[in-house]
Amino acid sequence: SPEDLFHAFFGGMGGGGGGMGGVQFRGGGMGPGVQTFRFSTGGGPGGGVFQFNTGSMGGGHPGMRQRRQPAQEDREEEEEMQPEAPAWLSKVQTMAGSLGPLLPIVIVSFIGFGMLLMGTILQFMISRAFIIFPIMYMTEGKTKMLLLAAIVIGAMLGIV
Repeated sequence: SPEDLFHAFFGGMGGGGGGMGGVQFRGGGMGPGVQTFRFSTGGGPGGGVFQFNTGSMGGGHPGMRQRRQPAQEDREEEEEMQPEAPAWLSKVQTMAGSLGPLLPIVIVSFIGFGMLLMGTILQFMISRAFIIFPIMYMTEGKTKMLLLAAIVIGAMLGIV
């Protein structure tokens, strides 16, 4: 019984009657299996009283517990509610997971490589701006691409 358990743990700290402090165990009037525990911390001006009922909060039989759904059903419901990720995103997640703790280093390396590449492109364009900008503004379509490719090839050969 709850009284025996309490007395086994706390010895003679409280009474069943209601002295200066302790625990009172009472059978409730709500039905069988309902019991009220009343804890009081003392009879002084700062003393408090706490009550706990073992009956059920919602409807149903007092003292009965509701069964929870298995965790597998909960997971299935969560998966159904989440939107489907695109195929490329799942591949990126797999790669990121395989990198583990090296992921921040790889990300910083890619950012550095991107900055280096953009700097090289800008340096190329600025050094040949007198040829590139007129082509960019005065030509269209395939002609523009052909002339820009000719400038890149000429720069690689050292002509431009």
